[in-house]
Amino acid sequence: MRKRPAARILLIDHDGRLLLFRYRHDDGPLAGMSYWATPGGALDAGETYAQAARRELREETGIDADVGDEVASRHIQFMMPDGTMVDADERFFMVRTSLAIDAENNPDPVERAFIAEAKWWTGAELRATADIVYPDNVAAMIEAALKGRHASGASPAASKPIPQ
Repeated sequence: MRKRPAARILLIDHDGRLLLFRYRHDDGPLAGMSYWATPGGALDAGETYAQAARRELREETGIDADVGDEVASRHIQFMMPDGTMVDADERFFMVRTSLAIDAENNPDPVERAFIAEAKWWTGAELRATADIVYPDNVAAMIEAALKGRHASGASPAASKPIPQ
């Protein structure tokens, strides 16, 4: 199983809502899967987690901003869209913004093909949804980060895929 360090962004707007992307897979090993997840992705060679978070934020939302310190982490195993199983070490960074996002200009054609929509979610919506959301404890991560606490933990091997 391949190791996959990744940086993810908890992007919070001026109303306290979290940005999530809905990933939809029409073919391949994940055909028929649809789920919501935070912006982010794997580290490039030589990148720190913070550098990758800033790059991913810019690529996936069009926002170029300092990502600050890591606010949460998790370790999880899951299947990538190509069927590869990975052992992921994910680090989360919280960014507050009043800027509009531009997810249409993502330079990665693979990501553009999988990302079906973007939506800003309230905490109540996150807790009430029947949709699949990754990470499943994202509301608790945000609450901990807002209180100045680092949220961490190991997640059991995922039975469902999560985005790259």
